[in-house]
Amino acid sequence: LELWSNDFVEETNDFYITSDIARFGQDKTVVMVWNGFRLIDIHTMQISSVVDSINLINQLRQKYKVPISNIIVDEDGVGGGVKDGIKGIKGFINNSKPIKKDNYQNLKTQCYYTLADYCNKNKIYIETEIGKEDIVQELEYVQMYDMDRDNKLRILPKDKVKEHIGRSPDYSDALAMRMYFELKPKSRYN
Repeated sequence: LELWSNDFVEETNDFYITSDIARFGQDKTVVMVWNGFRLIDIHTMQISSVVDSINLINQLRQKYKVPISNIIVDEDGVGGGVKDGIKGIKGFINNSKPIKKDNYQNLKTQCYYTLADYCNKNKIYIETEIGKEDIVQELEYVQMYDMDRDNKLRILPKDKVKEHIGRSPDYSDALAMRMYFELKPKSRYN
């Protein structure tokens, strides 16, 4: 992957936070800070409460001056508590409908396909080495999966990825969430 050598990806004035929230299990909480398409900071917590996650996101939001409308958290499970605890942030629901009604199984699949496209076109740069081995391993398992009877595009399900790598793909999920902001049209009220 060229993600760590694409240092030509431009810095912008747009900062984002994406986060895959976990609690007290085997999954990690992963919080990523983006400058445009430059992933500039990654924080992971092995064990975290909803309050821990809220505090970390708020600290990073202040440090990098991230607008509240540019923050998204995985709202499935305990992430819903984080979304409720930081008013105005976006909630990412994996199985929600795709944006723009494209031919994807769900929003998560659409974001992963968009992420793959951006990676293949060298539009993303990861500045930090934090989680590098895990990111590479997880992205290797982002692949097309059986088309359903409606011929919707699908990706390998999370439980199958977990079988292969022995853990949840927390880093790649947080990476894919960045694509939400590219797919969702901005309004002046966002």
